[in-house]
Amino acid sequence: MKRLQTAILLTILPLLTDCLKQNRSLCEVEDNLTLLFRYEPAVGTDRFAEYIGSVNVYLYDAEHKLMEARRIEKTDLELFQGTTFTVVPGDYYVVCWGNVSANSQFSGNGNGAPLSAGRVSAVSHKTGCKLYYAPFKNVGHPDGDVTDLSAYKITVPAQKAVKRTMLFVRAYRTINVYAQGYEDSYGGGDQPGPRAARRDHL
Repeated sequence: MKRLQTAILLTILPLLTDCLKQNRSLCEVEDNLTLLFRYEPAVGTDRFAEYIGSVNVYLYDAEHKLMEARRIEKTDLELFQGTTFTVVPGDYYVVCWGNVSANSQFSGNGNGAPLSAGRVSAVSHKTGCKLYYAPFKNVGHPDGDVTDLSAYKITVPAQKAVKRTMLFVRAYRTINVYAQGYEDSYGGGDQPGPRAARRDHL
């Protein structure tokens, strides 16, 4: 009997070690963080499927460092208008962008990148579908606090599943306007050149 108990313990021990060091899904509730996507141009009316054909999701840890990025295409959104993660209990921060295309540039999306470094730019007048983002927050707005990240925060408790609705809004942030033939006068920094104009917080 003692030999049987020893054999069982030796079998379980590697699983527990793997759970703590490698395969965390053995420790948590599976799919314990669910994000549901909505777009309501009129309150209470979801028109997400009409306006948003893809979603880029960026999941950050409690230290505001990027831990996972994924893109969900229209075919998958038609099956489920959202996405799920399996995470260890704790605090997380989530940012979503809709309709990011080849005509857009995303910076700050490397593994471990800070949340504050994330930027999406439409770099062509042929931008295709309009950009959307969630959750809504006036980051950088004169009336907003750029250090307040509470709008992005999701707490996942132990042994429980959490659902959060990500309400998308149109992205009207900053426009850089160039005079034709003088595009190079704007070097991509914070300020436009002499033949370019910039308008913020539209």
